[in-house]
Amino acid sequence: MNSIAQPDTNSVDGQYAVFADIVILGAGYGGLHVAQRLMRLLTDDRHTDGTPWSIIIVDRQPHHQLTTELPRIIGNEVADRDLDIPLNHLLGESNNTFLQAEVQVIRPGPDLQLGVIETSAGRIAYRYLVIALGSVSNDFGIPGVRSSMRPFLTTEDARDLRIAVSRAIQDAARCAFDHPDADPDALRRRMAVLIGGAGATGVEVAGELAEFMEGEWQAAWRVAGEPEHYRLPKPHIILVGAAPTVLPGWSGRTSQAVADALQELGVELHMNAPITQVQPGRVQIKAGEWIAADTLVWAGGVRAPQLLQDAGLPTGSGGRVSVDPFQRVVDHPNIYVVGDSALLVDKTTGRPVPPTADIALRSGETAALALVAAIRGHNPARVLRPLVRNAVSVGRDDGATNLLGITVKGKPARAIKRLIEWEYRQSITRLHGYSAATVV
Repeated sequence: MNSIAQPDTNSVDGQYAVFADIVILGAGYGGLHVAQRLMRLLTDDRHTDGTPWSIIIVDRQPHHQLTTELPRIIGNEVADRDLDIPLNHLLGESNNTFLQAEVQVIRPGPDLQLGVIETSAGRIAYRYLVIALGSVSNDFGIPGVRSSMRPFLTTEDARDLRIAVSRAIQDAARCAFDHPDADPDALRRRMAVLIGGAGATGVEVAGELAEFMEGEWQAAWRVAGEPEHYRLPKPHIILVGAAPTVLPGWSGRTSQAVADALQELGVELHMNAPITQVQPGRVQIKAGEWIAADTLVWAGGVRAPQLLQDAGLPTGSGGRVSVDPFQRVVDHPNIYVVGDSALLVDKTTGRPVPPTADIALRSGETAALALVAAIRGHNPARVLRPLVRNAVSVGRDDGATNLLGITVKGKPARAIKRLIEWEYRQSITRLHGYSAATVV
């Protein structure tokens, strides 16, 4: 435990546990903003005995990961270490404790009584709980996804993918040089990458891979002496999506602009083609067709961790926990859920709001304000809403953005995406959890 201040110890159910007034599970986009806002908002609040309110933040990693920038690792545009910011740099000195541990079990207390969290480092009792555990890869029960496709959720996943495709090209180039009779189909499979899932992550991974692998192919061609007829096939990026278009749920103009940009980079699109099964080196789509590629990447969706359902909390689509507009769990008013773990419903469409970084920020800041109101004996009154700003990059020079209902394409969209990423960094490093992504 990296202690900033040691919390009290109380007895819970006859057993001793570390105690904190507020426990925050997860230090991702939502959880970190909750922690930073609470640290600032509760600076002058005290219990009746004069002691400050104590907070524990639990995360299995000692750093905050800039998840939205992960695809940039593929092309060496950013180093993976630059996307992992140490939490002790972001939490500062206050009456908080950061506990690096794996959350194992959540035991809500009855009727606003103390609850308990079981972690790999011990038990924690809480008065208020904020769940911000993010999401895990969702294979939707498709056979072979978990065993044969690479996930894309962490800096390690991004780095390992870059290394894998680089080695695949080098090995294929060596094979083409050493074995003039090498099977052309086998070489093409080595140079192919298939990505399952055409949401924002799949789109950005496809764009980055197309440019990176083209650069690696050019390097291999130069090493071979720039032959006029080079036996090494060009890289082949295949993006497979279950919906009729890329970026399902985005505006039609934005989706079309992104599809056009991907095709200009040579990405092959298979839309309205849900994957039905996966085997090493190939996937089958709904029509029965098999598509071969030695490198398979899964970006097809996420779900909330299973332990939320195991805790007896009300869950719905994707295992996410149902919450009210203030991020409070139904029948558990001292438990708040934010980010990808929370199930929010769009009042206009009646459909679940898709998990995004901006939604995580909005829900985190809303929960922080509601929790402070509860501590001070008031009813929560402010619900923050996200700015409408969907942004996706396609390679280094293209992209599309839906900003306040206006579609921006090309380099300006790419610049907007970078500006959004820069603003987020400022929100956690300089502005203590206050983000331009939310407005009152």
